[in-house]
Amino acid sequence: MVSEPWSIARELLEEVKYLPKLSLESSALEYFEWEESLDDFFYGRWLSDIYYAEETLAKDLFYWWIDYNNKFPCETWSEMKTVIQHLFLSPFSLRKMIAEDYSSTSRTTKAIDSSKHQNKADSH
Repeated sequence: MVSEPWSIARELLEEVKYLPKLSLESSALEYFEWEESLDDFFYGRWLSDIYYAEETLAKDLFYWWIDYNNKFPCETWSEMKTVIQHLFLSPFSLRKMIAEDYSSTSRTTKAIDSSKHQNKADSH
């Protein structure tokens, strides 16, 4: 019996809930644990979409990622991993400055059009 695409997407989202969350305030060690867990998640699955990785981002990093991705679109886990890895391996002072910008209360009230992300998940 073949599963329906929406059923598979729901199962994958359920699995993603148990993966570590990554925040701008996460340590380098937490970053590498996050990266490894997502590498394991994507391994052997023919998923090129970054939607599932985006689901593991805490609000502050998610907002930064959406802004970055709108300017410099990434479509694969490999591309996304390279960008976030660069952010986490850069001097902590840079990440701290970004965290202050993206954790302000005015920032969290900004509407985000996540429909493109949800539509991608629905198509799997």
